[in-house]
Amino acid sequence: MKRWTVPLAALLAAVSLAALAVKAQPAFAVRDAYWQAPPTAGVNILVVVLEYSGASGNLTLKANLTVKGVAGRDLTASANYSGYLAQGALIPLRFQLDLPEGPYASYYPARLEVSCNGSSTTLGFQVGFTGSPSFSVAADKGVLRKGEVNQVAIAVTVEGAPARNVEVRVTPASAFLTVLGGSLSREGLVGVGERLALPLSVIIDSAAGDSVALTVTVSYDDFARNPGTQTVTIGFQAVRAKGLPFFACSLSPSRVVSGQRYQMYLYLTNAGPSAARDVKVSVSSLSPGVAILSGSSASLGDFAPGETKAVPLLVRADRTAVGVAQLQLTLTYYDEYGDARASTVSVGFEVARSPSPLLAVKLLNGTLPYGLNSRLVVSIVNLGDAAAVDVSVDAAPGAGVYVLEAARVRVRRVEAGRSVEIPFTVRAAPIESSATITFRLQYYDESGERYADALQVSFNVTRSDPSVTLTPLNRTLHPNRVNRVVVLVRNAGSAEARNVTVALTSQSPEIGAVVGPSTVNLGSLAAGASAEVAFDVFVQPKVYGALQLVAAASYSAVDGRSFRDLYALGFEVHGDWELSVASLVTVPPVVFPGDKLVRLAVTLVNSGDYMARNVEVRFLGGEWVKPSTASGAEAFIPYLPVGQAVTLYFLADVSDGAPLGNHKLAINASGRLLYFTLTVLEKAGFRIRNVTSLEVERGGRGYKLVYEVENTSNSTAEDVRIEIFSPFAKGTTSVYLGTLSARERKLASFEVDVDSTAPVGELPIDVRVSWTQEGRSLSQYVRGALYVREPRGVNPLTVAAALAAAAAVLAYYKRGSLKALATRLRGGSGSAPRE
Repeated sequence: MKRWTVPLAALLAAVSLAALAVKAQPAFAVRDAYWQAPPTAGVNILVVVLEYSGASGNLTLKANLTVKGVAGRDLTASANYSGYLAQGALIPLRFQLDLPEGPYASYYPARLEVSCNGSSTTLGFQVGFTGSPSFSVAADKGVLRKGEVNQVAIAVTVEGAPARNVEVRVTPASAFLTVLGGSLSREGLVGVGERLALPLSVIIDSAAGDSVALTVTVSYDDFARNPGTQTVTIGFQAVRAKGLPFFACSLSPSRVVSGQRYQMYLYLTNAGPSAARDVKVSVSSLSPGVAILSGSSASLGDFAPGETKAVPLLVRADRTAVGVAQLQLTLTYYDEYGDARASTVSVGFEVARSPSPLLAVKLLNGTLPYGLNSRLVVSIVNLGDAAAVDVSVDAAPGAGVYVLEAARVRVRRVEAGRSVEIPFTVRAAPIESSATITFRLQYYDESGERYADALQVSFNVTRSDPSVTLTPLNRTLHPNRVNRVVVLVRNAGSAEARNVTVALTSQSPEIGAVVGPSTVNLGSLAAGASAEVAFDVFVQPKVYGALQLVAAASYSAVDGRSFRDLYALGFEVHGDWELSVASLVTVPPVVFPGDKLVRLAVTLVNSGDYMARNVEVRFLGGEWVKPSTASGAEAFIPYLPVGQAVTLYFLADVSDGAPLGNHKLAINASGRLLYFTLTVLEKAGFRIRNVTSLEVERGGRGYKLVYEVENTSNSTAEDVRIEIFSPFAKGTTSVYLGTLSARERKLASFEVDVDSTAPVGELPIDVRVSWTQEGRSLSQYVRGALYVREPRGVNPLTVAAALAAAAAVLAYYKRGSLKALATRLRGGSGSAPRE
């Protein structure tokens, strides 16, 4: 007994989980839906019947219904249900829907969300509104065999509007025909496009003719619970068991345009199981206005099973023949037993309407003054798809209306989709407040077809009173400034307004007041005319919000009656921030062409009348001054009160070819451009020329180099020093020149020794000029050169001459020494006795 304990417990647990799963997942389906009463604009009750297929139990559900697109709106409603539900139970839910004014479509899609026990189910179905459902009936085959049980499937498809409680019955419509199983019943809702299939068995007696028919009767209820019935007869060809020739035909093209000739081809196919011999065909039209111009008869010879042959036809449809036309084919042939046979086949094709004009009348001014000669403008609109030519328009006035001057107008041509405006002079004095005019139109299309129409239009007739209206053309004012307020004065009445005067005042002078004249006289204003008047209004500083001004319009009618109208004109008072460049400081303080990474310290001040917040600032530069880097051109101002200043820093590069003077540079502050100027001064430049044509020897000493230094600019350079640099030249390599004025030249002399390792040939020498200008230390490098040659050899004659010269000098010095010695000796001899 113990061995059954665990399996039994597991089984009970599985059953419990399954029950919980079933309980947690209630299953619902839309079984039926209908209106409690025919739907009209207003509150209507829609009953939706749900079928419950879950486990039995006490359930609480909530249903939310959405019907989409009803007269351009989505309709929503909800319903609740609480109670015991058995499996298969039907739950009627009533939804109150507030229907807008029509028109309505035949049906609209609906979505039903059912929430029950924590789970949600979305169901889709169709809700019928207007019209009745229709049904298309088709069979899956068109040929039945005699003496056999034929399996036929009848397909019934719902069209037009959803149907309910559909019942299909199939009965014989011909003798010698028996139907087995010919009924189908479908309760509840059947949506548009849904297909019902009815399989049945059909027995045809061998004595039946060549064709038989079935009657399909469809009974249904619509959404308003009105019953209906539709009956359709389906024909079949009855053939012998061994099969006769059967001809199927098709027509190409299947669509023609009225009023034109078309070359068509009739394709005949022997769809039967046996051959047809000596086939002859004659074609005739069953539709009035359709004629076969050629190819109405043909001999096609023998037709094997499955063979297809074409018969060319030339067909013309009159302009009045629009819709579906039919051709009847009469075929005569001999079957395989030699018996003469004949069959008739009909084939249809579409005759489309040829392009044609359609003229309509539209009044451009639907209101005329009473008892005055007025201009009535009529627009003749071509709503068709072809041009209207030779158009004549006759105006036939109604009671109390008189057409003055010309009452007939002729228009040569009105293109499709275009219009022509025709003015008539009319005097209207009817008893009622409206009148009518009938316009008789006669015109032709380009094929000569004549059209005639009479259209009656109505218009209003009003007494001739002026009516002056005031409309402000600007609605925003700014504080702490004089604002221009422009008011449009328009005579919307039907008579002239005289002595039109417009006055503007402020109810709150402490907020805003009219500056200058507050009254303007416009004189006379014709009916429909307008004019603009302007006033100056000053709004006090630090005022934000709304300001109301009162405008008065006074005028008089032609008969002397006076009118006065008051208007309250509301304006929005809105301040705005505005940034201005207060100062610019550069590092270095003096800028020359070619300077890179120049730091621009731009001080911006909020010169507007409102705080500036989150302003993104980007330095754009100019033609010759560009931002050094992308990050060095961006800045951000989170908050800047009115009158406060902020300093932003940017990095800029000055082009080498930048012209001297002031450069206009731009800054983009949140889409607003600011400008300031940067002064670029001329930088001194030097031209250095070696004025000594000197060749030096490798290892030579004491060479003197002279350079001419010229200040080629228009600026003065101070503390000018010139230096030469070469690894093979030593000595005096730096010379101080002092101040060089514009275009001044000076010579600099250097004495150098050439290294013994200097390369032979052209020896490059770098020459640097350094100076100070406007407090900045600047320098310029120039490349020069010396020509180095090998040392020359020693000449013997030169050596001998040098030795002789040295001996002579030595002898000279020795001779002088001997004379000095003799003199000293003589002096010594004279002093001996004194000892």
